[in-house]
Amino acid sequence: MLARSLTEPEGAASRVPEFEKVLSAVANNVPGLLEEMKVFRAAEKLARKRHGLADDMHPLRVDGPILSRHILTFAAKLGFALHFETTGAVIPPGGGVMVMWFTNLQAMRGDIPQGLLDLLPAPKSLHQGRMNVGSQFQYSTAVGEHGHMLYYATFNNSFAVSGVTAIDRSIWLAEYAEKFSIFQPGDFAGNLPLALMRPQPT
Repeated sequence: MLARSLTEPEGAASRVPEFEKVLSAVANNVPGLLEEMKVFRAAEKLARKRHGLADDMHPLRVDGPILSRHILTFAAKLGFALHFETTGAVIPPGGGVMVMWFTNLQAMRGDIPQGLLDLLPAPKSLHQGRMNVGSQFQYSTAVGEHGHMLYYATFNNSFAVSGVTAIDRSIWLAEYAEKFSIFQPGDFAGNLPLALMRPQPT
């Protein structure tokens, strides 16, 4: 849902009804999320001025616990999937995924670490016949030493997720457990609902 929120101005008005349905679904399925992300008008104005944003951009708060839990879980699930696609093997019980995410404002300000991007090859996307979703979703992976894999994925111009997968999380990942979220195989055995939303830069 985050990926649907920041769109090009052309044709944006026609997508308002669809986006309103998305908001309604989020409110029903993830109680408290929209309230957590709300920025009041005065704070909105200050944020636009501070970051040099256009008047039609509406900043949202994205550091709340509800959004963080869901988007980091999403980032981890993507990491498990990309590890299998890239290496042909699943992450074993002793492995894990360390995750992080970036907002579109961070991208606009150049706050995404360039060193991270420099380690990755050119991004690719999904194809099915002539259909290509490159304008909506792109990702890149790089395999390193000791069974580690770095990945980075973008969704429209709305947000990006990144992470490091490992077949042995005691190697390197454990050193950063206090700074980054680390997910282990089996963490998703329960039914954790996923719902993401981030309309405009903060």
